[in-house]
Amino acid sequence: MSRQMIVPEHLKKTEELKRSERNIQSESQKCLVRAKYRTQQNVSTRSGQPLQSKKTSRIICGARFGHLTVLEQTEERKCGYVVWRCRCDCGNEYGAVSRELRSGRAVSCKEPSCEYYREALNKRYSREDFTGRRFGKLLVLGLAAEDITSPSGKPVQSRIKRDANGRVLWNCKCDCGNTVEATSSELKSGNRKSCGCLSRPPLYDWVGKRFGRLTVTAYDGKRNGYHYWKCLCDCGNETVVVQTSLLRGHTSSCGCLGRSLKDRRTLVDGTCVEILRSALLKGTIPQNNSSGVRGVYWQKRQQRWVAQIMFKGKMIYLGSYNTIGEATIARKRGEQKYFGEFLEEYDARTAEEMQQTGTGD
Repeated sequence: MSRQMIVPEHLKKTEELKRSERNIQSESQKCLVRAKYRTQQNVSTRSGQPLQSKKTSRIICGARFGHLTVLEQTEERKCGYVVWRCRCDCGNEYGAVSRELRSGRAVSCKEPSCEYYREALNKRYSREDFTGRRFGKLLVLGLAAEDITSPSGKPVQSRIKRDANGRVLWNCKCDCGNTVEATSSELKSGNRKSCGCLSRPPLYDWVGKRFGRLTVTAYDGKRNGYHYWKCLCDCGNETVVVQTSLLRGHTSSCGCLGRSLKDRRTLVDGTCVEILRSALLKGTIPQNNSSGVRGVYWQKRQQRWVAQIMFKGKMIYLGSYNTIGEATIARKRGEQKYFGEFLEEYDARTAEEMQQTGTGD
């Protein structure tokens, strides 16, 4: 007679748990095997259908996505996605990626002239459409566009033009006939009301006034905050000069004055004789000179007055002194030594050459 083994109740529960765990593990392994097999066979793990057919099942020829009508599938791929040739309700053809069509991002072509594209952008970025609105003398024609060429050499495309800060530009026409581009903030704030023809005119009329060899003939407008005037030079050339240059004396000719002065200069060993003679006789002082004596300045580190002189492109040190008077005397001696001797030799050589050629008196 066989004995039956009596299993306690707490051990019975443990055996049942072990059997259930083994069943769960076996089922999970089976699921993993099925998923691996279907992936290798390129089929979906849920429906068992081929993956490629599932990707393109939603897009067929004739389907509508917003304002786009699908015409045909192309051979082109972007990031692994199919590109479909579509026709927008505005009449343009557009190559839309399948991912953009399914997600709803491609609802029209991306031509700036397309009203559906502008409407989608304004809705997406909560932006106002200024087309047809008037701001001062400016009538907004639409978004400004620019042509671009892809790096791969594909045909030229158009995109919305932006400024250096990334702000969208609007194409506007002024009442005077000129065309100008402006941002939304410039139009709304009132900072841009014209192409520039409304700019404040100059306070004084300089037409007919003479500045050196220049005679002002007409006003040429305001650009970058400066007034410009058309001028006629005595040599017959016409030029445009900024008003500040005329009033401050920075510009007194069309450029012929500087060329004539350059032609009259005499250079010897790279040194201009006329400049040395004027410096020796007149002793002109530069505007940045603070001592009142040419070639003399105060050395803060040494707490002394320094004298120096420029000759033949080299700066010659004449010494440092306790008083400005001593430094001035050293500077005068340097001028006589370098400038005076140089000019005396030049004059003697010039007189000798004139006597030899018979041009002297």
